[in-house]
Amino acid sequence: MTAQEQQIYNTYLRVSRQVKNKPFKLRKQFDDLPSDKVVACATIDGILRRINATSAEDFIRASYLQFPDDHLDLKHFTTMKAIRSYSLWLKSRKTKEFDIEDITGDILMSAKFIYGVCKENSLELSDYLEFVPVGSNSDIPLFLNNLKQGDISWYILFAIGDPTKYIKRVPNELLEFMFGREFHKTHGLMRTRYLKLPSEVKILIEKALNKIQTKLKKYKKL
Repeated sequence: MTAQEQQIYNTYLRVSRQVKNKPFKLRKQFDDLPSDKVVACATIDGILRRINATSAEDFIRASYLQFPDDHLDLKHFTTMKAIRSYSLWLKSRKTKEFDIEDITGDILMSAKFIYGVCKENSLELSDYLEFVPVGSNSDIPLFLNNLKQGDISWYILFAIGDPTKYIKRVPNELLEFMFGREFHKTHGLMRTRYLKLPSEVKILIEKALNKIQTKLKKYKKL
């Protein structure tokens, strides 16, 4: 399997669990993945390129928005039904650019997670983007691993600071291995979306970050 196909599979694992409010664990080894799932991931990869999808996550989430009560196996995303769901989602975005409820949930989840990382590693919030754990086998900032695992939102990263300069320090081949070849496209898209966020969402993010800083100061005084 290519890195992109592995990313598609893990995106499916994460989204399919998140929409049901269930915990998830990403797959690290793919040697023993059943052949039908390998074929499905390759097919989905081809579909994403053919329809120029914004991201695998958007493509997968679109079906869950269309069929929220259904169990959707991986094979579903190789079908015209999935492509139609994605097309409908794209059309809906023209009139509703942001799902405030989803964004709010992502921000609160991200803030809680980032606070935990900063607390555990005695970091200031401003240090989070450049932090590389001691003993790490690479110079990859921790936030990229957190992003890959689905623990944090792009929006809160851009609010903390500009992650671009830290991303540029990581070789492209490594970024593509971690996230797939569409990483830079996704990065640019999410930056644009962040800049267009409604004021009430930006206020929420600011409050969340201020709360992190306040809690970290209290913790250091203990």
